[in-house]
Amino acid sequence: MYSMQKRSGNRRSVVAKLSLPPITRSVVYEHPPARVWRALTDPDLLAGWLMRPVGFVPAIGTHFEFRADPAPGFDGIVRCEVVECMPPSADGHASLAYHWQGGPMKRPTLVRWTLAPMDTANGVATRVDLSHSGFDGFDVLIARAVLGLGWRRLLVRQLRTALDALASTT
Repeated sequence: MYSMQKRSGNRRSVVAKLSLPPITRSVVYEHPPARVWRALTDPDLLAGWLMRPVGFVPAIGTHFEFRADPAPGFDGIVRCEVVECMPPSADGHASLAYHWQGGPMKRPTLVRWTLAPMDTANGVATRVDLSHSGFDGFDVLIARAVLGLGWRRLLVRQLRTALDALASTT
């Protein structure tokens, strides 16, 4: 969404503000919610499919970092804080959310994971909904585009591969 705002005072100027829609992805995995939750919250597993977490504990208020190799415009560090953590309940529903700030983003965005169990012909599966929101301003246009492509690859390939490997060891 694009909006124009006038400033009051002696000077009349126009300020543009750009609010971008959230990145959303939904994927169904043929794995139970507890296994998916483990892949989202176990630091060793996260390092294998997302980035290496430093100081991560799935508890509200935890400040942590994701670390990766630096790239142009990105120092390799994403600073985060857990703001929501609801492990799988008896019915299998779960959610995890953290503020995410890295690269050119001057303000934190919000990454939210929602897990919902599903019955399938092969047994229990889990629908994972990812929402990455809070992209405001022209300075995050490219970062949002890069993250959108990255989340797709991570969910479709890397998380699925991690879950399959985890299933073969448990």
